[in-house]
Amino acid sequence: MTALLARAATRLLTSRRVRTASRASHAALRTLRRQPPTVHVFHDAQDPYSHLLAGVMPAFAARYAVQIIDHGVPPPDTDAAPDAPALARWAHRDAERLARHYGLTLPGTLPTHLQWTPQALQQGHALRRRLGHYLGATLYFEGEWYWGIDRLHHLEARLTQAGQRNEAGHEPLHPPPQVAFANAAAPTPSDRIRTKRLTFFCSLRSPYTYLAVGRVRALARTYGATLEVAFVLPMVMRGLPVNTAKRLYIVRDAKREAERLNLPFGDIVDPVGPPPDRGLAVLHH
Repeated sequence: MTALLARAATRLLTSRRVRTASRASHAALRTLRRQPPTVHVFHDAQDPYSHLLAGVMPAFAARYAVQIIDHGVPPPDTDAAPDAPALARWAHRDAERLARHYGLTLPGTLPTHLQWTPQALQQGHALRRRLGHYLGATLYFEGEWYWGIDRLHHLEARLTQAGQRNEAGHEPLHPPPQVAFANAAAPTPSDRIRTKRLTFFCSLRSPYTYLAVGRVRALARTYGATLEVAFVLPMVMRGLPVNTAKRLYIVRDAKREAERLNLPFGDIVDPVGPPPDRGLAVLHH
């Protein structure tokens, strides 16, 4: 019975019809109140993803007929980022790679006009929490969240569909990265000598594992790499907290990415306890 209820709940949470109805109701309420479409942007001064997002917002603002309101927020709470130093190191490397991919330069700080007092930071934090998120470099528009420059295309598609784009066309400012599988060169003898290894850190509770596993296998096969699966227990099974806002955002974000990748998604039974143990044992075998 628990599994059936969980499956029904996640189907509802990730339903396209529910999402479409939510968007329509937000738009109708905004029209009724005679308010402009408004994108709220939450910046964390210590977060390189925020620095990168802030750098592209002027081009975004010029392209779409929306009001943009900036908010400062403090770093995430420990229940969202339990190992803050490791996250900071990773975020800087990852933001630099994203910047190179899109032909951008990663700023070292936020622009000078994006500075807030401690009181304003707490106000931004309270608004972010009330609207249902936990990170910086996030955008909120009428019931939905978008994290970082590599999810900006989802917001652009929504605004374009809603007729809020100032110019013709549908191509986003920063399209999602495409992974090349079929066009890789065949491995040379020297490549075979230098054995390539692709390590995939796999958690059976993470919806991102589901989205990635087929593509990771294809990636390793295409480039002649040995795929090594590194088993990771879910955070909650390691005594680490995962707050509700984080869980909800991850599921909804995974749904959008699944649609982009043409994968079915939404029929979920949350595996905690014996199922991951048994699944990892089977994978190891």
